Amino acid sequence: MLKKSLWRSILCVIISAILVGIPVLETYALTGYPDPCEGPKVEPLSGKQLTDYMIKTIGADPHPDMIPGECDDPIWFKIEADQNSIISGTTYINDGFKVTIYTKTIGGKMYFAFDANYPVMAVYAKGGSIQRNLYLYQDGEYEDCGLSQPGGDWSHITFYYCKPKLGSLKVEADVAKKHEVVDYYKEWAQDYAKEWAQDYAKEWAQDYAKEWAQDYAKEWAQDYAKEWA
Repeated sequence: MLKKSLWRSILCVIISAILVGIPVLETYALTGYPDPCEGPKVEPLSGKQLTDYMIKTIGADPHPDMIPGECDDPIWFKIEADQNSIISGTTYINDGFKVTIYTKTIGGKMYFAFDANYPVMAVYAKGGSIQRNLYLYQDGEYEDCGLSQPGGDWSHITFYYCKPKLGSLKVEADVAKKHEVVDYYKEWAQDYAKEWAQDYAKEWAQDYAKEWAQDYAKEWAQDYAKEWA
């Protein structure tokens, strides 16, 4: 009886752990402008520091070929929205790339944070003809905050991102599949726990009734025998 109760207790613990949640590959995304903001993660390049990166351009932006880092072919994505027209929390999409931009005004100047689904190799914030900041992320970043052009605000923002290779896309698909599996087993665990609880309650009641009946019969027999004697 003790072993049976012990195994049932262990099963309860396991089911409770499943119901609370199984840790899987999680993706952590911004839900707004970070407070506090610990960015930007890199010091921006501006003014004469940009000379080497402006040798080859696309319009007023550095050409993707000029962006260093662990990406063979960064993709250029320009967002034509200044600080007045951009709506905080807006997601911009370009051929599978998704980036959400959040804004915040600090000390009379507006800054932005980004949250992307592909690694960002660089962000170029431009304001006017000479005010511009280039943030370089050598290894790629998925999010950052505290970005702007030197004077605050901006006229447009350009992202240079690295499109995942087939293997990376497969990893994303595998992660999504694992979430589906976890949800399935979580639902199964809930149903099983409910059914098990009902069966256990029924079995316990039967065992208790049987044990009580035996004890009662034994006690009654003893009392009767004693009285009869």
